[in-house]
Amino acid sequence: MNGNQAIVRISRNGDVKGGTFRSTLRLRGGGPEMKGKISVFLILALFGVLSLGTCPGLAEEGNKSTHEATTQDPGAGGEVTSLLDGIKETEDPAQLNSVHGAVKKLAGQLISGLEKTRPGTPLKIVVHDLLGPGKDKDLTMLGLYASHKLVTQLVNCGKFAKVLERDEFDRLIADQMFEQEGPFDEKTVHDPAEKIGMDATVYGQIIRAGKGLEIHAKIVDSSSEVLSKGEVSLPDMPMAKDPVRTTFTVVTIPSWSGVLVTIGGQTKETGEGIAIFELPAGERTLVIRGTGVKAFTKTVYPSDEDSNYYHALE
Repeated sequence: MNGNQAIVRISRNGDVKGGTFRSTLRLRGGGPEMKGKISVFLILALFGVLSLGTCPGLAEEGNKSTHEATTQDPGAGGEVTSLLDGIKETEDPAQLNSVHGAVKKLAGQLISGLEKTRPGTPLKIVVHDLLGPGKDKDLTMLGLYASHKLVTQLVNCGKFAKVLERDEFDRLIADQMFEQEGPFDEKTVHDPAEKIGMDATVYGQIIRAGKGLEIHAKIVDSSSEVLSKGEVSLPDMPMAKDPVRTTFTVVTIPSWSGVLVTIGGQTKETGEGIAIFELPAGERTLVIRGTGVKAFTKTVYPSDEDSNYYHALE
């Protein structure tokens, strides 16, 4: 993480520290104007807490993730998100079955490789979303569906001590940042996953191969050693061309107007400290700059849930 990171959030004791967080308010069907009003409300709530002093209740509420897990217990097959339900209702069942079969095979390859490099050692792993296909690191409907299926397979195999999805991982990383003074020291923490006690991370990508698709994945430990890898083939399908759309709101503290915010090829000026973007979910570079403002650049991950990003201007 960037050592100059200065993102604002209310900590458990009401103080302001560095970090990011996702809003626990999720607006379904609302336009940018309404979402902007919610962001304004959040800013007012932030400064209200600062003026009133300690407010443990609000701090605890702010620590909650908006991510809806694939299942309440992936191994038990609980309720899936409404977005995943939509995929099941609209996509070709035969194609969904092919995804399920491919992901099951991929999970088997990853587990088999791990048994050779770390036999008898149940690891705690983070599973990042499968991004692609395409030149941009977009999260497509196929990637979302396959990622959740991969998590379920890895949980069901019973070979891991703990399995975290990316959104839950991001929440825990943010919480860790608020419990210490400032962001992680990159000189002593090579991998943020290690900071929260996780042993390794599953990275993966969906790529185009001829007329079809391939999913490539690997398990990497905190020292960047590849412990296991695998790849499977898939037929091309409409889901691979359909990016997951999300709303990403950048809020600056103080709430200045005219600050330039760039993300996903879009540049907007803040209005009273707010810039709202509609863009595909996935890895993005966020740039904040302006007259009298210290330039700030960071890789962020707008996920399948609408999210807010708070930045303290320097």
